[in-house]
Amino acid sequence: MIATDVAARGLDLPNVHLIINYDMTENIDDYLHRIGRTGRAGQHGTAITFINNTTLLSVIKEVKSIMYE
Repeated sequence: MIATDVAARGLDLPNVHLIINYDMTENIDDYLHRIGRTGRAGQHGTAITFINNTTLLSVIKEVKSIMYE
């Protein structure tokens, strides 16, 4: 499935085990909703996100902080 932020919220798609973000979101809440597709109903998955020199440093720092939790 290829989708925009529209697919990040409100969809309950079972058995999503891999999320690939080709572009990083501009805020942490949208990012968490995107990768949350892998963790529905106690399931586990993997999220891969590509970043580049236009990615906001503040969002990268927040992701890093959450990963350490």
